[in-house]
Amino acid sequence: MWDKLIPFLQAFIFHALLLAIIFIGVDWSIKPKPPKIHENMIQAVAVDENQWLAAREEKKRLQAEEEARQLADEKRIQAARQLAETKRLQAEEKVRQLAETKRLQAEEKVRQLAETKRLQAEEKAHKLAEKKRLQAEAKARQLAETKRLQAEEKVRKLAEKKRLQAEEKSRQLAEKKRLQAEEKAHKLAEKKRLQAEEKAHKLAEKKRLQAEEKARQLAEKRRLQTEKLALLAKEAEKKRKAAKKKKRIQEILTLIQRKVKQQWKRPSGHYSGLSCIMTIRIQPGGTVITAKISTYSGNNNFDTSALQAVYNASPLPVPYDVLSDFREFNFRFSK
Repeated sequence: MWDKLIPFLQAFIFHALLLAIIFIGVDWSIKPKPPKIHENMIQAVAVDENQWLAAREEKKRLQAEEEARQLADEKRIQAARQLAETKRLQAEEKVRQLAETKRLQAEEKVRQLAETKRLQAEEKAHKLAEKKRLQAEAKARQLAETKRLQAEEKVRKLAEKKRLQAEEKSRQLAEKKRLQAEEKAHKLAEKKRLQAEEKAHKLAEKKRLQAEEKARQLAEKRRLQTEKLALLAKEAEKKRKAAKKKKRIQEILTLIQRKVKQQWKRPSGHYSGLSCIMTIRIQPGGTVITAKISTYSGNNNFDTSALQAVYNASPLPVPYDVLSDFREFNFRFSK
């Protein structure tokens, strides 16, 4: 406001002084004689008119200078605002990408830790259940075997007692000796029988456990082989998709190179063999936001023309499905 007011005040004061000089220079006490026009008065009027014209021209010049200065200031302020906005957007994008990377890393770490703990818990529970099952089976087997032997022994002793009592009545000492001999032989045979049965039982149990372990190992081996095959198939699919994506990106880069070269206006001079690398940022639709030289060719005219060709080629042919790979990318331009 003061920038506009000062020139106005200066012009006002100048004109006021000019009018005061004219007013004082006139002798109002002398009555003019109409029939006679003095030469000195004509000259004074001419001088005042020239001064007034000069003052008006000076005012116009000062106003033109002030308008030019204000226009230059507005352009400088606008350029500074655009530069600040560009830097702010770049900083926000960088912070967002860093935060996204850290978030994905943290999620992956938490997932892996949870998966490890889950597998460990499952393995521990499986081993504990298997141990309890084997213990329960062994305990039940031993209890059943003990009860069976006790029952058989009880029945056998009761029958043997009745038989001996009946025979004892009809037989004397010889029968007693014979019974003693038979009892001894019977106990020895029974002992051998029980030992043979126990040996056979242990052998059968050992074979059963070995067969179960072999079957479990075979099942585990097959499971691991199945997981390995699934993992190999997954890796192969991942490599295939990566190769397909790489090919897709290369095709898009070729299309961008072709469009930029179509918009390139060759400056005067020799540019064979020159190339430069630019960092380009785009928005959805392929519109170029910023482009700057990251690796210079050594020729300023060539680098400037390459940057201009990128802006002229906007929007770039970048499909939406690969936009995330081209938000900010490096682009080599060569002749």
